[in-house]
Parts: sequence; structure tokens; C-alpha cells
Amino acid sequence: MNHEFNRGLRAITAPIALALGLALTASAHAQATDGPAATMQAGAAAQIAVLQQIKTSKTAQQDKIGSRLYLALLKQRGDARLASLTEFQFLTTGKDGRTPVDILLSRKDGATALLQKLAALDAELLSSKEGAYRDGLISARLRLADLESLAAMSQISRIRESVGAVTHAINVSEGVQTHGADDALATYGATGAGVKLCALSDGVNSLATSIASGDLPAVDVLPGQAGDGDEGTAMLEILHDMAPSATLGFASAFNGEGQFAQNIRDLATDGCNVIVDDVIYYDESPFQDGPVAQAVNDVTAAGVLYFSSAGNENNKADGNSGTWEGDFHASAAVNPAPLTGIGPLHDFGDGGVSIPITDSGSASVLLWAESYDLSGGVASTDYDLYLLNSSMTSVVNASTDHQNGSGGDDIPYEYIGSGSSGQRLVVNRVAAGTTSSVPMFNLIVFRGQLTQSLATTGATRGHSAAAAAFSTAATPAGASWDGITPDGPNPGLFTSVNASESFTSDGPRRIILSPTGVELTPGNRTSTGGVLRQKPDITAADGVSTSAPGFDPFYGTSAAAPHAAAIAGLLKSELPALAPADIRNLLISTAIDIEVPGVDVSTGAGIVMPVPALQAGGAIPQPYLSAGSAKFTQVSGDGDAFIEPNETWSISVALTNIGGATAKNIKGTLSTVTPKAKITTAVSPYANLKATKTGKNTTPFVFKLPPSFPCGGTIAFSLSVSYNSGASPQSFPFSTETGGTGTAKNFVYSGSPVAIPDAGAAVTAPINVSGFSGTVSDVNLTIAGSSCNTDIGSTTVGIDHSFVGDLEISLIAPNGSSAKLIDNAGGSGNNFCQTVLDDQGGGPGIQSIVSSSAPFTGSFTPANPLAALNGSTGNGTWALQAKDTAGADTGSIRAFKIRLTGPKVCNVPTP
Repeated sequence: MNHEFNRGLRAITAPIALALGLALTASAHAQATDGPAATMQAGAAAQIAVLQQIKTSKTAQQDKIGSRLYLALLKQRGDARLASLTEFQFLTTGKDGRTPVDILLSRKDGATALLQKLAALDAELLSSKEGAYRDGLISARLRLADLESLAAMSQISRIRESVGAVTHAINVSEGVQTHGADDALATYGATGAGVKLCALSDGVNSLATSIASGDLPAVDVLPGQAGDGDEGTAMLEILHDMAPSATLGFASAFNGEGQFAQNIRDLATDGCNVIVDDVIYYDESPFQDGPVAQAVNDVTAAGVLYFSSAGNENNKADGNSGTWEGDFHASAAVNPAPLTGIGPLHDFGDGGVSIPITDSGSASVLLWAESYDLSGGVASTDYDLYLLNSSMTSVVNASTDHQNGSGGDDIPYEYIGSGSSGQRLVVNRVAAGTTSSVPMFNLIVFRGQLTQSLATTGATRGHSAAAAAFSTAATPAGASWDGITPDGPNPGLFTSVNASESFTSDGPRRIILSPTGVELTPGNRTSTGGVLRQKPDITAADGVSTSAPGFDPFYGTSAAAPHAAAIAGLLKSELPALAPADIRNLLISTAIDIEVPGVDVSTGAGIVMPVPALQAGGAIPQPYLSAGSAKFTQVSGDGDAFIEPNETWSISVALTNIGGATAKNIKGTLSTVTPKAKITTAVSPYANLKATKTGKNTTPFVFKLPPSFPCGGTIAFSLSVSYNSGASPQSFPFSTETGGTGTAKNFVYSGSPVAIPDAGAAVTAPINVSGFSGTVSDVNLTIAGSSCNTDIGSTTVGIDHSFVGDLEISLIAPNGSSAKLIDNAGGSGNNFCQTVLDDQGGGPGIQSIVSSSAPFTGSFTPANPLAALNGSTGNGTWALQAKDTAGADTGSIRAFKIRLTGPKVCNVPTP
């Protein structure tokens, strides 16, 4: 799902074949009450009988077409048999009449004929032609009316709905502090140098912007695999923040499972030492290493460290499981009369034939322990999945594909769209198969919940459960996603009191079959067979800042996995002789145990931390330098305190050794790319610095400005420092503006309170500015208030809101330029009051606030700089804009003011 995982499941998408963004906002968590087992009513039984009659009446050609696709085709044709399905949610097509499908070849040498047929049908290809030859599968969009014509081809074994992929939806990740990556850098000089970290996700649409802003260095993207979306950009930023000297690579995981698997192998070939992804395809088996997991196995066997998100599908320990996993148990309840001949219905444990959905999700998926790969399967047990209304009087949706174990086209997979709270899922074993024992199955409502008296563990699955992969759970760095899980420690370090996010998927993962479909325990495909893998393995931070659009903050195991991957990169960089097994042992043995003592099914070994792992691995302390603020001293000019045209100034920059060893042979070199600014003394040595010691350049750096240099212009400098460390050379950018401070004026909002609608459109509160001279050189915003409190609906605060983490707050200048100052920060805390947002105020970042600190008062650095508004014309209408991005909470803009500073002033001395 895509993209960031955020309160209210904001911005979740289910891409089909390609990364198509479909944003969904979850409703309030309505809970169906546990009660006695419901009885299927005659109307629903009659509808199931109709669906079964349609299933059994299909010709061999029609049977190649997935059940929901075939029903949609019958609906389009006006088939009279569908008249009784009054509440059924038929698959719909796009505006052009096409729908996405996956086409499986009976043999790969049929790819040419298939591609020619698709061209004749004017189908739109969604995956590469190469994938058809390589994987025996291609994704395309085509008209329902063309399905039977395509199915008539002998080269085709099956046409099904495209399998959706889900991602588990200058900024610096708060994980740098909470994991202690900054301490690892300071003590050991651990920067990831010499290591290549690579990510797979949806796409990197904003890659160029992030590189230009300095949030990312150059990234090696596999040719043609940039994808679509920005979750990949956000993941790369986390990798870079945690391991700033590592090189980076990327490939999309959203061009189909075959291409995903190929991209994993290609990244390894491209030199990636550590690979991380945040994607799961709906049909990835819980019981077997499928094609993507096999690619993971290939690269880990070759020495690559592989990390993947455990998933955001909830867990039993937090009382929100959306999973039922176990053995088929025929209900003792007698099938209603129309269903007496179609095999038993499953009893989920309450004596009935259904399990209630208590919170809607994105999809309901049934998978069982039979073999399947990209080009087909040998499933002989025929399970069907039905979604009934809450009273069990009518069928709402169904997946009734035919599995009989012959033809190589039988996939142990049934899929229907999302259900609603109160609706009920029914599993029917239409026919027993030829397997040695009845295969266990896994039913999951992705991102949803089932009634907890029946639900089980076992949400995590697929390639993240590969034996050597690191399946990664999430814990909040700061504010938790739901406001219920305890907030994280930012800016402090994680400790044993921290907990996993409530949505993180749980294990363990039982593997029944080998990659080729052989039973691991011959004769036993039940819940006592196979091998049990401890998954998730580890836990890492989420809820962190990135500059990628829509990912500030970035929640979910999608954010956790790159934190853990980067920590592994730090270990590999500093301890290059260690084998992957040694790095695994260090990460797990030094992890902070949280929640249940010992390894557990929600958090694995616990939170991974780089410093204890480096220490345990015998890393050698290194010097590492940090730079203080540059100090400017006038050499020649008019004698005032402002840098102005036609003046010469010297610069002193103090360096502090925050590492664990003495820094020696330190040399600084100053440069500038600012036109007209001339550096006359560029190089200076520094004295050796022991750990914790500070020293300044022994020779002042000197620069001069000509008379024509613009007043108010910015001079950008860079100080490059070389010394005896693997982190050398380090570069420290800084800048300064010319001219004296202009005149500042305050402008106060005097209008009525502006209501902020729940999960609605953005609203604005305007201030009309007049009498201001010239353009703006600095802007500050104060969200005011006469008396600060956390009262819901308080009339004395600047912005009242009962869950400020829902809010995006921006300031808009008269010329239309804007700056987003608060971006879903503060979790469940109430109210902003006497909150100052100032680029130069020196306060903490507003994005770091946690709900326990409400009401939010004091001076903060905004999420994005107010400097974006500098240069605006002061006079005109300024506006404070607020948008609520999730349901269940409201508030109002009540009181605020803006402080505008006029143009810089220069006294230019005579040349």
C-alpha cells in the first residue's frame, strides 16, 4: 500500500500492476460486537448456489478466466443468472472500459503469440515484454469483452485480476538520534563509507528535487526502473541520514513480481551490499518461499544483507488482528439446502460458518499451503471465499476460482476487495484435493480487523519472512501513529520501555513447502507441519521526517526497514571483515528487548542500535569533527557590525572533535560559489584535537566583496576539512547575508475563529497588510493565545484542535508563495498556544513535538523554512491555512500574528 502510513491510514493505495496512487482515508474504528455464531440465511445460501452453478458450468476456455473477471463479463452481457445477486459488488472497469489483468502463459515460448494478440486487441501493456519471456506472465489492461477471445489461445493458462502490491505510505530522520546513529558517527566515525545501500519501493518522483535540496546525494537508479511515487525517495533519505557516506541505489518493486525479483538480483549485481524494500504482493504465500523470496534467498546466499518491512497488517497482542490462520475445520452446522452438495463450510472456532470484519481494510485474501509460482500452480484443494452482509442474508462479494490440480494453472489464492465493518467472511472447501493432508490456510483482511475472539497471529508473510531476510517491525521515534501506543523518546535514545506501533504485523511464520513445492514434513501440511520461522526479526524507528512530498512524517514498517538497513550498513562499513551471519548476530544480540521478555512475535529481538553492535563487534574509535558557527570580523570597511559591499572580512570556524580518538593533521580549505565574492586566504591548519576538545583555525580565512555586491545578498561558503579519519574529508556549508536588519512590524489577525473541518478542505484566516515598505527579508509566525490549556474547543488558545497530528499548517504570502510550517506533528495532543515559528529562533523542530507536551508552547523551527517567503511584497493579503487530514477530530484557527521584516540596509563605503 502506498504511501506513507499515517494516522487514519492516510494516503494508502493499492497499486494494480503499476504504482497507481489511490488515496484512502480510513473511517473511525467501528467495532462489531462479538456474539453468538451467525447462521447463514436462505437468501445467501441461494446466491452461493447460483455462483457455484456458474462456476461448474464454465467451459474449459472460460475456466481460464478468474471468477470475478468472468462475473463482471456476465454482468456486462446481462446474464439472467445474476438477477438474485442484489448486493453483489461486481468488478468495475476504468472509464475506457478496460480493466487490469495478469495473463499467465502455459509455456514461455508462447510469449510472441500472446503479445501479437494483445496488440490486435488494442490492449495496454502494464509490464515489460521481457517479463513475458522471462516469467511467463504479462500484465495488461483490456476490455472484458476480449477475455474469452484471449482465453481461447492455447498458449494461455489463466487470466486473473492483476495482483496488487502494497508498501508497508533539509529534513533529518529523528531515527538518527533515537537509534544513536549520531553517537555511532561521533565515537567510531561510522558513516557508511565504502558501502552501497539500495532500496526498492514504488518510485522516486522527487529524486531530483531531493538531490537539489541536499537531502540526497546522487542515486544509482537501475535503467527503466525509477517507478512512480515517492516512497522510494523517502526511504533513500532515511538511508542517507543514517549512513551519510554510503552510496545509494534504487529500483522500483511495482512493475510486477517477476520484475521485482529480477530487480533484487540486478541490484546485487550492481554492487549493493545492503538491500531494503517495503513491498508485499497480495498473492505472496505465507507457506512457501515464492519467486520474490527466492530472489532474496539468492542474494543473501551471495553475501547481501536484505531487509524488508514486516507489514502494517496489525497483530493479536494489540487486539487488532486482521488474520485467521490455521487448519480447515468443517462446521458442524448443516449447510443450507441449496449448498448440500458443495462441500463443507469452515468453522472459525465459534461453531458457526463465518468470521466478522470489525474494521474495514483494503482487501481480503485467502491463501493455502499448496505450491504456486508466477507462471502457474498445482493446487488441488478447491477453497472459495465469500463476503456476506452482516445479517448473512446476501452475498456481497466472492472469489470462486476453480482449483483441481491439473493443467498447471491452479493457484491457491482467492481475492476480493475490501469489506465493511459488520460484514462476514465465509470459507468453503468446495472439493478436497490430492495432498497428503488438508492444507492449512491463511485468511487476512489487509489493514483491517477481524473479531478478536476468533482472530489469530500470523500476519507477516512473503519474502520478508525469507530465512535470511531481516523482517522489520516499527516503533515510533517520536509521536506514535495512533496516539495510543506510547510515544518514542526523540530526541533521546530508545530504551526497553518503548513499544511497537499497534499496526505492525506479527508472526511467527510457518513454512510448509520448499520453493519447488516439496513438503518439508512429508505427509503434513497442517498447522503442526513444516518449520516455524521467528518473524519479525527486529524493530526500528518510524514516524520520522523526510522532504519527500507526503512523507513528513513517514510512518509504518516502510520507514522502519531502511533505518535497520542503514544500521547494518554502518556495521559493514566499520567492520568489513565480518560475514553476514556475524552482522546478523551483532544486530540481534545487542537489540533492546521490548514488550514481552525475550524474542516475541511482534518485535522479534527488539530495537536495533548501532553503538552497542559496533562495540560488541570490536570497532575501533575514530576522530570525528563537528563545526561551530562561523564568526566574522571586519578587516576593512565602515566599522559597523554588518557585512556590506566594498568590505573585507575574516572568518574563524571552531571545530570540535566529538569522536573517540585524537584528530591529527587537520587542514581547512574555504571556498564559495557566490559570484563576485572573492576569498583571499583560503587555507588554514588546525592544531591536533583530542576527543571532546575544540580549536579554531590558526590563520583566519579572509574574503572581500566588491562595491557592486547586492545589499541583502547571500554568500554561500563551504569549509572542507581533511584529517586522520575514515570520515575525512568532511564538508561544512554555511552562509551569511549582507546588510543590516530592516524595520520589523507585527500584524495581528483580528477576524472571527475559522472552523477547521474534519478531514475536509483547507481553510484560511487572512491578514490584510498595508503600510509596509518594500519586500520582506524575514518572516516569523506566532500562533497566539491569551491562556494556554489542553481543553477541547478552548477559546483562549491560538489554534484549538483535539488531535493536532491531523493538521497541516501553512503560511501563504500575497504573491501566492507558501511554506508548510507544521506537517502532522504532535499526535493526539491538544492545541497550539503561544507557539513561535522562527527559522533563526534556535528552538527545536516543530516536527519533534510529542503529544505528552501539549499544549504546544515556545519557540520552534518550522517543518519547512519561512525563508521561502522572503522576497515577497509585504503589502497585500497574507493567510494562515489549516487542513485536517484525518477523521474524528476538529478545531479552529483563533489567534495568530505575523512579524514581517523589511529590506536589508547597507552603508556602502567609498571605494
